[in-house]
Amino acid sequence: VVAVSLKKKELATRGKYDTAWMKRPRADGRSGIFVDKQHIIAWERSSVAEYTAYAAMPDSMWQPALRNSMVFGLALGVPASLLLLLLLRRMARRTTTIRHLLRQALKRDELTLAYQPIVDITSGRWVGAEALMRWNRPHGETISPDVFIPIAEKSGLMPALGEYLIRRIEREAPALFAHQPDFHIALNFCADDLCAEGFAARLQTAIQRTGGKPGSLQVEVTERAFLHLEHARPSIDELQKCGISVAIDDFGTGFSSLSYLTNLKFDCLKIDRSFVNTVNTGAVTSKIVDHIIAMSKSLGITVIAEGVETRDQADYLREQGVRYAQGWLYAKAMPIRELMERLGAQQV
Repeated sequence: VVAVSLKKKELATRGKYDTAWMKRPRADGRSGIFVDKQHIIAWERSSVAEYTAYAAMPDSMWQPALRNSMVFGLALGVPASLLLLLLLRRMARRTTTIRHLLRQALKRDELTLAYQPIVDITSGRWVGAEALMRWNRPHGETISPDVFIPIAEKSGLMPALGEYLIRRIEREAPALFAHQPDFHIALNFCADDLCAEGFAARLQTAIQRTGGKPGSLQVEVTERAFLHLEHARPSIDELQKCGISVAIDDFGTGFSSLSYLTNLKFDCLKIDRSFVNTVNTGAVTSKIVDHIIAMSKSLGITVIAEGVETRDQADYLREQGVRYAQGWLYAKAMPIRELMERLGAQQV
């Protein structure tokens, strides 16, 4: 049904309509929809003349479609809801299971460390290594750090993981430092570890037990640790007084403000692999690497590029003044024994 009115006069009609539609109060807008008895009515004012058009649809047209839509929606919605519920329950059960298994793994010494070399780009010499935690279960199942680390963070297990990491270093590093006294190991810690009372003293004890020297250990912390500068500053100062350098890990992916770079004194900044991957690609984000390098130079912070996988990336970074890098171009993470063997072979 279509009815058009100008000063409440009909200009054109087709089909049956109710004159009460034209008398219905309307908002100040130019169009709208309302329901009247068995019809849905849409109206719109003309932008070029003073008239309003009405179009109505009887319930005999829209109710069957609505019923079919409801039936179809229920037919799909009920199974989908059940499937979603099952998936949520499975995810919750898996999270609970991994949390329980992780507690057991810490007690049973199931976690291991793999060391990825940090390389002097110019000489190719291995100057250090980042210790990465690995979890290989007794039956051969491997659980990725991307899975168990977030669960450990939510479950309050990060302090236990941090202490486990230090104890493993105390067991594995003495032989390494005995043969490579200038080598250093970078350890990843969370914000709670960094700000915990006695953290610097615990690492200083670890250096003594490994036979290392000031500079043998480096602390890597993601940007989230610096959201509260007042807590991070004294911890960083204390670490550096003990000869332990501090590096910002995964730079550019977390805390958006750069104010902490000028408020805190860092030793190293690690460019995240997501930015390194854009080098020489022509991507808009490829220039971010240049800005990070320039900013670090102005602040006197050493730059380490993560995730270097191609010679072109390494050449570009070296040309920009980056001295250190790590990534598959040089070596994948490896057990301590292989690390020592390959370091020994470099000196031959």
